[in-house]
Amino acid sequence: MSATIDEASAALDDFTVRALAAGARKAQHLAISVTSHYELLADAADQLMSWSRDIPFHAPHGVYIDNRGGRPLHSGEAIRADLATNMRYTVRWFDALTVMMESGASVLVEAPPGQVLTDIAREQFPDGTALAASSLPFDRLTGIVRRRLAQGD
Repeated sequence: MSATIDEASAALDDFTVRALAAGARKAQHLAISVTSHYELLADAADQLMSWSRDIPFHAPHGVYIDNRGGRPLHSGEAIRADLATNMRYTVRWFDALTVMMESGASVLVEAPPGQVLTDIAREQFPDGTALAASSLPFDRLTGIVRRRLAQGD
């Protein structure tokens, strides 16, 4: 059974008190614009999974790395499940990024609006190219991507 928002908030309040008592210098609730990757979205994820049953999904032509396990997925059904349910689970972004880089990725482009993941990728994998689409005009972004990919050939 899923927790309610009130139960989750109370649990966070309790955790904050316990963390501070255990010596944490700071613990606070963060104001976020979108609640995602959170168990309270289980019902929404289930509804999206049900709705997506009418959409054909096929095996990818390239590599698809999932958010939840940080592993490649090879079937359309596995990709459907990942896309429909990842809003409810913790993202293992670093694991997924590591698999991408180990598989030969050399250019990473972060979709808008931010560049937090770009900064992490640059720090962890300095030999790769990480670009935030929100920070460059589209023509410049595509030009950089093309040049960097050509350099890898």
